[in-house]
Amino acid sequence: MHAPIVELRAASSSERQICAKLEYINESGTLKERIASKLLQTMNIPAGSIIVVGSSGNFALSVARLAAGRFKVMACLPERRIFVDKVKLLKALGAEIIRTPLSVHPDAPEHPRTMAKTIARATPQAVLIDEYQSEDILSSVFDEILLEIHQANMGQIDAIVVSAREIVNVQLFEKVVSRRYPNVQVIAAISITDTPKQSDSTGFRVHERDAYSTARRLISQEGLLAGISSGLVVAAALKLSQKRILTILDEAASNYASTLLNDDFLLEQNLLDDGMLASMRTNAVEKYRGASVEDLQLPAAVSIMETQSIAEARDIMIQRDFSYMPVISSKRKMVGFVSLGSIEAHLAARDINKSQSVSTVAFRTKREKEFKLITPSTPLVELDSFFVSHPAAFVTDEEGMFPLAVCTKFDLINFLSRRGSMS
Repeated sequence: MHAPIVELRAASSSERQICAKLEYINESGTLKERIASKLLQTMNIPAGSIIVVGSSGNFALSVARLAAGRFKVMACLPERRIFVDKVKLLKALGAEIIRTPLSVHPDAPEHPRTMAKTIARATPQAVLIDEYQSEDILSSVFDEILLEIHQANMGQIDAIVVSAREIVNVQLFEKVVSRRYPNVQVIAAISITDTPKQSDSTGFRVHERDAYSTARRLISQEGLLAGISSGLVVAAALKLSQKRILTILDEAASNYASTLLNDDFLLEQNLLDDGMLASMRTNAVEKYRGASVEDLQLPAAVSIMETQSIAEARDIMIQRDFSYMPVISSKRKMVGFVSLGSIEAHLAARDINKSQSVSTVAFRTKREKEFKLITPSTPLVELDSFFVSHPAAFVTDEEGMFPLAVCTKFDLINFLSRRGSMS
């Protein structure tokens, strides 16, 4: 397990160089995989055991991945919305989840680590794994990381910035660093939502807004798919005065698809700084300059009656180069749509024949909560968001009854090209 070191081009300047060690590049997407791997290797856990782990998320994920197919895992996790993707991954790995309250005292019985100890004592064949249980293991992990830094021939380093939560034991890390780099200062980045420990004497407090925004910049400006804690670390580094700074990026963005990578969540939770907000408005709103669907000047929709044959629908779509076509009732009201790709797939599977009515292969529109009404007055910025999860939009009247046009993302691209707004 060797994590590369890269320079952060956008974050660096002529006065200061910031580099990053990409510790999230492993199967779990977290530095904690190093710790979990060494613990499992040294503990010699008997077959049939149940591993119990209390964690804020990343350590449990690493343990569950490494134990998959060998041991059952029970993971105690705090109730936080940002863990939704980790919980899905843990469940996919076969782990049983026990949720605990958020922000409880470390000694409280409801704390994840304390609850894990209680469950392990009460469960036959249970084995407790705790990322804090062995300083020797942690020292070994830190030695590996520093050896890789040394082998990278970085030259002078003034400071190493880590996440206080992800590095597990800041004081121990400082001690290991001082043995190899006595003049290097260790800075522990701490989220303002975390309770600082007395050992975090060199801690640097960072607002969650800065952590999220910096993580998104790492993705968009550096091409690094780094997570929230990685953003926290770089946000702290950007406020330091040292000239040669190494950051440890400890978790991946893939573990936060519903939060860090979700624009709606970031806006709803006020987790974007002014710069990111301005950029998002420019990209999402000013790009279309208030235009609506009617400005696309789409041709009138060509529809097919639900009683017409699949063969007729297929012929029309092939002749007119359509991928989708509205399906209407005898009263000319839209009842659904048909996809050429779906027709071809059904015909290839021989589960339909061309003489059947098109209604047998039509996707029915629903007047339910998830139905999105697209009309000539719909802003293009909304249509753009719609295309994130839909291949085509069917433009109807304001009542959603009659099909007026069919629109795809390609129509938006053409519109922007004509207006010179492509970015």
